Amino acid sequence: MNLFGRHAVRGIRGDSSLWTSLRVVGFFTITIWSLGGGVSGVDAADRVSDDTYYDLWQRGEYGKALELLEPLVESMSGSPPLRYLLHRSELRFANGRVDEAIEDMDSLAKRYPEPLYTLKLALMYQYRGKPLNFEQHLRRAYARAQNGRWRWSQRREENLVAIPRIHELLGENPKTILSAVYGQIFEHYPDLAAAHVGAGDIAYRSSGYDVAARYYTQALKIEADNQDALAGLTECYRKSGDARVESTLEALLELNPNHPRARRIRVEQLLDLGRSSEALELIEEGLEINEWDLHLLSLKSAAHFLQDDRRAMRATWDKTLEFNPVWSELYRTTGRVASRHYRFEEGAGFQSLALELDPQDYQARAAYTLDLMRLGRETEGRDELEKAFEADRFNVQLFNLLQLMDTLETFAEIESGDFLLKMPEVEAPVLAEDALDLLESALARYEKKYHVKLEKPVLVEMFDQHDDFMVRSVGLPGSVGHLGICFGKVVTMDTPSVRSKGSSNWRSVLLHEFVHVITLQKTKNRMPRWLSEGISVYEEGQYSPAWHSKLDPDYLKIVSQEDLPRVGDIAAFFTRPKTSGHLLFGYFVAGEFVQFYVDTYGFKALVDSLDGIRRGKATVEALGNAADVSLKDLDKSFLIHLDARFQPFDNLA
Repeated sequence: MNLFGRHAVRGIRGDSSLWTSLRVVGFFTITIWSLGGGVSGVDAADRVSDDTYYDLWQRGEYGKALELLEPLVESMSGSPPLRYLLHRSELRFANGRVDEAIEDMDSLAKRYPEPLYTLKLALMYQYRGKPLNFEQHLRRAYARAQNGRWRWSQRREENLVAIPRIHELLGENPKTILSAVYGQIFEHYPDLAAAHVGAGDIAYRSSGYDVAARYYTQALKIEADNQDALAGLTECYRKSGDARVESTLEALLELNPNHPRARRIRVEQLLDLGRSSEALELIEEGLEINEWDLHLLSLKSAAHFLQDDRRAMRATWDKTLEFNPVWSELYRTTGRVASRHYRFEEGAGFQSLALELDPQDYQARAAYTLDLMRLGRETEGRDELEKAFEADRFNVQLFNLLQLMDTLETFAEIESGDFLLKMPEVEAPVLAEDALDLLESALARYEKKYHVKLEKPVLVEMFDQHDDFMVRSVGLPGSVGHLGICFGKVVTMDTPSVRSKGSSNWRSVLLHEFVHVITLQKTKNRMPRWLSEGISVYEEGQYSPAWHSKLDPDYLKIVSQEDLPRVGDIAAFFTRPKTSGHLLFGYFVAGEFVQFYVDTYGFKALVDSLDGIRRGKATVEALGNAADVSLKDLDKSFLIHLDARFQPFDNLA
């Protein structure tokens, strides 16, 4: 279980900037050198032969490990090894016996006045929803780190790694911690894997996923089976859309099938796919191990939200908040999952609840900012962004967003009918008129065709810097493959000047994204990405034959290795693409499905299916009901269509 907290405690002393104090930098230098030519971390327990419980623990058999350890400790009649006492506390925590774990850790912190135990105790109190106890013990951990007595501890390595974490919680600049503190640690102890993991964790929490991944990778070079490093690296790959996420996650699960963080990643992946029932099964398996896994309970709330089961969702809220009345992650996670499914209005509502529970939850405020911007409420979003950045000045995502908002203030704004168009001043004379002509004709055409009345005005923002476009859309730069993104009533995209001549058609991109406005609003943002993309691809081809999706020979390799996809397989090409080629193949296949569906069952069936999705029906069920066809027959007919569509590949064999 990851006990790391979510916000800093500030104002503990007048001038708390650790890194501007030469005295304290000197303290770190003296302390590190005082440890001599190596840190073993060996205590008396390492000489005890019965370590079966530890092997079980590392394999994820938390209950069995504790069943072995507890009587072992009791049998030692008052003088058990220090390691056993520490592990008993941590295993009790992992099994959901949090209050007993706190008692154990409190006893250790009193008996051994070192930063390690006091920090662990503080974080346990934070997890239990006792912020005053958390702050009290964090102050104490800081004081114990300062006195330097821990240098003679049996657990010197762990104390050394705990100190940067203490200062991160105190609000120090993560970049300075990485360079000034971890820099010294790595200089003298380059093979201390736990230090590389700790540095990776700090970078990860600051949204520096590429930096974090390098630290985790270095830790794995030192200890190939380091579960914390594998978990952190998996999270980095997931956040950055790196295809290596699956192989890294599998390596972690092979070591520990019950790893809590690995389970949460699997749950998140299932929720991304809308497979909430499967996600709930995996969540319940984890809660059987630890009924007070607050991260899983937060994901359980999100799963019930996707199922529109408000009663079960609120029951989960009651259980969670009874244990920790200030656990704002409960609402924050539910809102984040809602927004990943493009339900930004509801996502913003959940983030607002999180902020009511904990106004210092800067992650919730950052998510709230993004939701407001995706809803076109940029003035409110800017206000919330300022508050979030004030609380977390070292967050990369927030810094990028602030710079982006400054850039937007320099853009030309052109209002025309039901549209507000924003773009760089230099681009407006060239693009604005043509863009608005296309949008206005598309509005008249598609409102009638899809039987929908849009919420207006529709905001369209075009960027002459790709990184600005990506920061506006997702909070982080990169992802050069993206051309445009739609959030329901907001469209963001690159201007033609970003791309090399002939590499893309900005008109087809704008039309594609506007069709998303139609379908997302038609379904109240309830439709899955794959179907929305499929309809946009289909309408591109209907608008102009030149824009019709082409059969690419590169798809042959995917088809030959993985066979033709069924309807239920299409979503994975968007939510978990193995490669960029798989994502492009997903666009093609989704467009082919819509073409097949309209040709076979009629356009009215497509519109009726969107009405069903808006009312809460599962996508495939709505498609089947509207066409009066079973899933089995729908799959069968679609595979026949795809087989015929891929027939030209036979000539390449």
